[in-house]
Parts: sequence; structure tokens; C-alpha cells
Amino acid sequence: MGPVGLCAAKWALIKGASRVIGVDKVPYRLAQAEEMGISTVDFVIYKDVAQRMKELAPDGLDVAIDAATFHEPKTVIHKISKALSLETDVSETLNETFLSVKKMGRVGIIAAYAGYTNGLNIGAVMEKGIRLIGNGQGKSGRLPYLCHATVGYDH
Repeated sequence: MGPVGLCAAKWALIKGASRVIGVDKVPYRLAQAEEMGISTVDFVIYKDVAQRMKELAPDGLDVAIDAATFHEPKTVIHKISKALSLETDVSETLNETFLSVKKMGRVGIIAAYAGYTNGLNIGAVMEKGIRLIGNGQGKSGRLPYLCHATVGYDH
């Protein structure tokens, strides 16, 4: 969890979230999140993040926020698509959020998506009635708005 993800997670805790789970692979970031009271998932250990979220929250998450700045492709098809400039971004992280939230859940995006992606699981968004909220990357003035719109808290 980078600075924006940590800020969003801390905001959720301050505003009363009963549990916040952060996902990353960098040990010092995971340790910092745990020191702040955030549960963590290391995606090097847990390759299937959506499955791990189901184990931690069997009924699904109320809210998921994608705050990543650069999305490395996880699958061969996305690696090839990016190498051939068939996509600028990968949908894997967003798809994990879609699978992790409960029906009528919310997904907020404050990540750096620059263009287009293949394989976005729009069916999950429609089937589950997910509220998908995009807000651009890292503008600190927008973070309270995104947290309000996504988590439902006043700022």
C-alpha cells in the first residue's frame, strides 16, 4: 500500500470502518499498514486475491478501493497485450475488487489508469449491481470526496 492507499485506508478507519484490508507485496508497506491497524494481504503469498478476500470476509466486502499507481500484468495474456500495445492498462486488480465486494457493493478507483484495458469483468459489475466510482489519481483534495462517495461517510 502506497501513500494514497494508506491514506484511504486510514480515512476509512477514522470514519468508523469496522475492518480495513490492504493488499500489497512490499514488506515494509505491509508492516506500516499493520502498525496503523490495517489487516493485510501479501499478493505474493496469496496469488488469488479475490479468493483470499472471500476467506477473510465470506459475505463479501462492502467497499473496495483500487489505489495502485502502476498495474503490472499478472497473466501472460495481459503481458502480451501490453507488449503489443493492445492495451495500456490491465484489468486484473479491478476484476479482483469486483469479485471481492458483495452484491450492491462499491468500488472506488483512485488508481492511475491511463487508457484502455482488455478483459474487464463488466459482467460482475452488472450482475452484482456494483457502484463503480472513478476519481483520478492521487489529488489529495479529491480523496475526501472519493471516500465519501465510496465508503459513504461525511468528511
